[in-house]
Amino acid sequence: MVLLFAGCLALFFPSVQSAVARWLAGRLSDEIGATISIDRVALSLDGSVRVEGLFVGDLRGDTLFQVPALKVRGLRVSRKQRAVDISNLVVTGARFNLATAEGE
Repeated sequence: MVLLFAGCLALFFPSVQSAVARWLAGRLSDEIGATISIDRVALSLDGSVRVEGLFVGDLRGDTLFQVPALKVRGLRVSRKQRAVDISNLVVTGARFNLATAEGE
């Protein structure tokens, strides 16, 4: 019980939040075969999440999109419905690149 409490308490620190986000991004990358990375995550007391350095590459490793910073509020995930509901999203400096090779 004490270990669980200590783990929950540790999640209040941005460095721990970022480490967990990087670990989850790595697991997701392995699962889908594309490159996903996150530099930093910060959870706020108002329920918002700030993500910095989000990178998603396609299956060949090329940049699909790169977002220097984004802030999400009102995030709800429903695994049963396989849906994500976001009430507010602010994206700063995003870059998107979708290229196809000849014949694709």
